[in-house]
Amino acid sequence: WVTRAPVLTARLGLSAAVVGSRIYAIGGYNANVLAQNEEYDPVANTWTTRAPMLTSRYVLGATAYQGKVYAMGGFSTVYQNQNEEYDPVTNTWVTRAPMPSARSELVSPLVGGRLYAIGGRNGANQAINEEYDPTANTWTVIADFGGSAREDAVGFAINGKGYVGTGNDGVNKKDFWEYDPATNAWVQK
Repeated sequence: WVTRAPVLTARLGLSAAVVGSRIYAIGGYNANVLAQNEEYDPVANTWTTRAPMLTSRYVLGATAYQGKVYAMGGFSTVYQNQNEEYDPVTNTWVTRAPMPSARSELVSPLVGGRLYAIGGRNGANQAINEEYDPTANTWTVIADFGGSAREDAVGFAINGKGYVGTGNDGVNKKDFWEYDPATNAWVQK
């Protein structure tokens, strides 16, 4: 490991997404709920303050798709269903269709041109799985997560399939599940 430049704003519960060669650190909490958006350039090893989100929140999902960042859900004083799109080229945010289910601590992998909002918390742990089509700006409720309802899981995509695992459903988990959008089905791995 090599120490790199620290973020400009100390915080917890932020989310991050990569567009091109830049990393965007979004939202968070540091005694206040933040809308902060900071861009990291790994070549120059510098952070730059960019336009803040429209809605302050933390423990949100963030995913990059076609040069834009999508910030979904989160928590402020209530659970959020906001979906905001950030364009790094114009340094602007716009409101997109809200998630059907407000929640925080969700995972948001990108699989086959669709963004997924999976699991999380809204007073209780959730197994909800919602698919977002950024081109049509529409959400579809699809097959619930195959494992137990949970928060703070990890999610990613490989070869056209989504993977969700770990997290907490009252106890820390170590299981992993694979989602196939072609069959709308989950399989434990």
